Amino acid sequence: MKKGAWDTECSSKLVNRARELLINFKGDSYAFGTGVIGKVSEFAEKLGEKAMVIANDNHRSRMIIDLVAKSLQKRAMQLGPMSINNTT
Repeated sequence: MKKGAWDTECSSKLVNRARELLINFKGDSYAFGTGVIGKVSEFAEKLGEKAMVIANDNHRSRMIIDLVAKSLQKRAMQLGPMSINNTT
């Protein structure tokens, strides 16, 4: 087996094991993987009708904040003022 193929197989096994551990530990109260940021409203609405986003100010955070805000707005949740900390 080539080294690259072994690395891929090993990584896949580790990811699957991590997924199994998270599911067994947290059940449905934890989300992971691609596309989960868009599901934040599913968790938030269980806690109430209002949400507030607090984040650091950088390019990556801005992209995530936008996705979180869109998810919350889809569920008609009230989004309070955002607190974005300038880290520069």
